[in-house]
Amino acid sequence: MSFFSDNFSVLRPPARRRMACLTVTSVAFVLFAGGFDFMLPLWVTGDLQLSAADFAHLRSLRFVGVSVGVIVMGVLSDRFGQRRVGVWSLVALAALVLPLGWAGVEYLYVAMPLLGAAVSTVFVNLNTLVQQVSSRRQGLANSIYRGSGAGAMVVVPLLAASLAAAIGGYSGVMPWLTVAALSAAVALWLHPEAEEAPPYQGVRQEVGRVVRSFLSPLRERRLMGFWIVALLWGNAMAAVGAFGAIRLTRVLGMTDVEFGQAMTAGGMVVFAVTLATGFLMDRLSLRWLHVVLGLLSAGCSVAMGLTDSIALTVSAMIVTGLCGTVLVGPSSMWISREAGRASQSSVFFVHKIVSAVVFSSAMFLLAYLEPLLDMKPLLLWSGVLAAAFALAFLALPEPSKPRL
Repeated sequence: MSFFSDNFSVLRPPARRRMACLTVTSVAFVLFAGGFDFMLPLWVTGDLQLSAADFAHLRSLRFVGVSVGVIVMGVLSDRFGQRRVGVWSLVALAALVLPLGWAGVEYLYVAMPLLGAAVSTVFVNLNTLVQQVSSRRQGLANSIYRGSGAGAMVVVPLLAASLAAAIGGYSGVMPWLTVAALSAAVALWLHPEAEEAPPYQGVRQEVGRVVRSFLSPLRERRLMGFWIVALLWGNAMAAVGAFGAIRLTRVLGMTDVEFGQAMTAGGMVVFAVTLATGFLMDRLSLRWLHVVLGLLSAGCSVAMGLTDSIALTVSAMIVTGLCGTVLVGPSSMWISREAGRASQSSVFFVHKIVSAVVFSSAMFLLAYLEPLLDMKPLLLWSGVLAAAFALAFLALPEPSKPRL
């Protein structure tokens, strides 16, 4: 009994209400963000008749928006709180995505940076709020949050593909994404603020506080070491997200609905594994989790670059998605534990900004290389690089656990 009472202490008041609100928000937000991310490459290269390189450019624009917009939203989050700014961002997402179905390609290029900034703000703010649910069972709190999102993601691919097939295109799915974003906004609004915003102290003091807040994570050497290695590994894996779905549906001949069915089946596996790791997360080495799952993901990218088999490519994509989903929690825990004197909100926002700048550059590079080399060699050599960077996690010290 003590095992269960210890592990589910996160569900006791006042953590219970915070966790419940974040769980509902996570489900609704994943329906929006997961649906949009699943649809985007299929919609862009199918309905809109753009190329794989065009899609890579769009993803790059999205992360340009992240790198610029999240700075502003980070300042606002520090000033007004993660919950409130998260709600504003969700409402903005609903307003931005609704016209996508009829506004044309030009609007898509304008909207992508704005969508990137708003989506990233929600991700960062929710992530920060999850770390504050319970310092005693931080791993379980992360697993409940990730598990709820993974559970919602089970239905997203098949639901989006089936809706598009029934309606006659992905444009008709946009209003449903709007409903999901607004539902997430309502759920997050009910979440109590975990920390009070600091009192207003005047323009000069406020600017100084913001600058100190954003510079403070850069002074934490152990945190910087993790960021560098994680960025190198994550960006080496960018080719899978950029070209995996496009290669399956536009080159290897898989239909959108079949792809949705495959990703739904994979989502069930991700959901089960994410929940199962919740009981172990606080007991496992974060460093070895990153090494093992990083190598496994890299191997999948290599496999995708060596085969034309639909079954093997789908399997590799599912395993890559599984590893990425499971690693989000440990990565957040690593960042949180190595924050040092920096605030949790500033650490996650600076991390998001740096990640967005680097990832945007990686997507620009992939967009340039794809017409020259094709998708298959890019997947192969990206996996080789990712394997080398995954081994670099071994050079980092294990982050210390919080005191109970």
